[in-house]
Amino acid sequence: MNTQSTLAPYPRQQHLIIVGRILCGPRWESELANLLGLSKETISAWATGSELMPAEAVWPLNRLARRHNRLLTAQCDFIEKIERE
Repeated sequence: MNTQSTLAPYPRQQHLIIVGRILCGPRWESELANLLGLSKETISAWATGSELMPAEAVWPLNRLARRHNRLLTAQCDFIEKIERE
C-alpha cells in the first residue's frame, strides 16, 4: 500500500489515516471507530479534516497501534522460533 500519495495535511490526521488503513483495511473508518469507542462520523470528520483531531485522541490511537505491533511481533518471533527448530 502506498501511503505517500495520500498523506494528510497535518500529522494527527496522517497518523489516523495510516494507522486506520493498516489495522482495519478498506472499511477502516467504521472499524477504527468501533475499536476506539467513537462514532464513524467523528473518525470521518477527523480524516477529512472537517474537524481537527484533538490531542487527547492521539494517545488511544497510538496505544492501539502499539498493542497490535506487540502482538504481531510476538507472533513473528514465535514463527521464527518454530522454523529454526
